[in-house]
Amino acid sequence: MASSTVYRHLLDYTVTYRTLWTFVGVVFAFGVAGWFAWQRFQPPGPEERSRREISGAERFHDKSVECLSDATPQDLKRRLEQGRTLVAQAREAHEAGQFDDAQGWAAEAREAFHEFHDAVCATLGSVADIVERSGKVDVKKLKSPRWVPITSGTRLQPGDRIRVESGSITIRYKNGEQMSLEPGTLIAIQDYVPRAGADDKLEARMEHGGLTYESKPGTDSVLHTNLDVDVAPNGDKVDIRNPKGSDELDMVSVFGGSKILHDGTQTRMQANTAIRAQRGRGGKVSMGEPQVIPDRPSLLAPINGRVYTYEKPEGELTIFEWEEVDNAPKYTFQVGRNEYFDPVLNAKSTTVPQGRVERPWEAEIMGLPQGTYFWRIAAIDEDGNSSRWSELRRFTIDKGTKPSEDRPPPRLKILGTTQAGDKVIVRGETDPYVTLKAYVNDVPQRTLSVDENGFFQDMLIVGQEGLNVFRLVAEDTYGTRAVEEFEISYSF
Repeated sequence: MASSTVYRHLLDYTVTYRTLWTFVGVVFAFGVAGWFAWQRFQPPGPEERSRREISGAERFHDKSVECLSDATPQDLKRRLEQGRTLVAQAREAHEAGQFDDAQGWAAEAREAFHEFHDAVCATLGSVADIVERSGKVDVKKLKSPRWVPITSGTRLQPGDRIRVESGSITIRYKNGEQMSLEPGTLIAIQDYVPRAGADDKLEARMEHGGLTYESKPGTDSVLHTNLDVDVAPNGDKVDIRNPKGSDELDMVSVFGGSKILHDGTQTRMQANTAIRAQRGRGGKVSMGEPQVIPDRPSLLAPINGRVYTYEKPEGELTIFEWEEVDNAPKYTFQVGRNEYFDPVLNAKSTTVPQGRVERPWEAEIMGLPQGTYFWRIAAIDEDGNSSRWSELRRFTIDKGTKPSEDRPPPRLKILGTTQAGDKVIVRGETDPYVTLKAYVNDVPQRTLSVDENGFFQDMLIVGQEGLNVFRLVAEDTYGTRAVEEFEISYSF
């Protein structure tokens, strides 16, 4: 009996011992799991938020830079470089313990990389991408039974149909051609044929509505309309305006001739002209006489990507300037917070020039708040004919110390000049992405091309006999300038 009692006590001891340590183990496991969960899910502090924002921006940069190529537009390359600069500033601020500043700069860098990615990477593998859009625009993808809202990242393929109920949309194809669709327009991409050693061929059909068709010189793409008029453009732009339910068709050629094929008859259009086609009795379409339209305006200031830094933005005046267009006494001026101008910020303002601006060359806005803005101009002649929109430019209003007080000017150095009669070749280097303008005897000449490494080489013309003073002005996106001069003597 004694033996059995000893074993029973030993068994009781063993069971109790195991139960105790099992309980301790479970408590420990839950404690460790809870600690890890707290470490993972607790609200991050300023340092951790800064680190995460910087890491996210760097990952977006690595993803975006894979799409960079020689064909990438310079303004997008400039935007990518701005993002890199912001990441570098964020890293320095993080190391200095300025976590809020670091997080802000990293967020701006991520936005820059996001814009680059949407404009470049999202279009790879498609035949067309979205340049700008506003209002209600839907797309019906090939083999899809329904219409869905179109977005800036939508990739278009042959067989897709685009419908504009309100607003507008501009589509850019891989061969450089563009279509700007107006309200009430429905088109279908019928075919797109890549061709080695030549421009790709596009074929599309406008089922109804009106659009602007911008082609490239030498292309043989065809746009079919519901008026049974085949348009084979051979210039840079053809406007086709055919509102739903109308029998009129307007075509405009800009920067080069266009060829219109209709009923076996070929009609040619010269640069900067418009022709109206009208359906008469029996369905016969007749062509009108060409009419001259205004040129597209060239923008002067602010330069693309310009950053204005003000201590009090609400008291500062932003001035917009462009070159005067011949035979265009009025202009349309728009400012928006996005490249779609949805909405137009100055649409209802009585203090800001809007619509047909009575003061050519210049417009102004007082007290723009902090943020990034876009602007554009269109010229209007005395008959009310409008040019196509100017290029799209972006600028930023920032708050802080004025850059002229603490920012160094951009690098600018003339490496050499070569004179050949009245022509002078100038070589030098500056910071990448600056705007480099040339003046001869204080007369503006031209904007010189600067490559991604900051090197430039271009030809200028002397202005007069005797001594000529050449001045180069490099302006960065903050408005800080550097100036270099050299002299050339010339005898006729």
